[in-house]
Amino acid sequence: MDDFSGFLPYIDVKGGLARLMNNKKFYAKMLRSYLASTTFESMSEPLNAGNFESAREKVHTFKGVCANLSLAKNFELSKSLEAVVKEGGDFSAVLAELKASVEATELSANQLIALFEA
Repeated sequence: MDDFSGFLPYIDVKGGLARLMNNKKFYAKMLRSYLASTTFESMSEPLNAGNFESAREKVHTFKGVCANLSLAKNFELSKSLEAVVKEGGDFSAVLAELKASVEATELSANQLIALFEA
């Protein structure tokens, strides 16, 4: 059995593979799609501009993508960010933590893609 614990807490590889019937090539393809289409700025810009409804929708969509790909840390932080925005609270700390997580997830995803496509 493969040990993917080195990708935690950013990517729950076993969970992601389970959703895709252990198809590593397809998981790599889905991660590539995530990397190509997801930007942190798409969530942070509307938040920083005070457009909270748009930001909440973007964060909600991002949360769903993260759940489907088992991007564990991003999912948890986007869930927290969505709740803070909905409540009208100070989102700056969660947003900063999410930015760091998104960057770490991108690095992990690129490593995983390389591993699965080797």
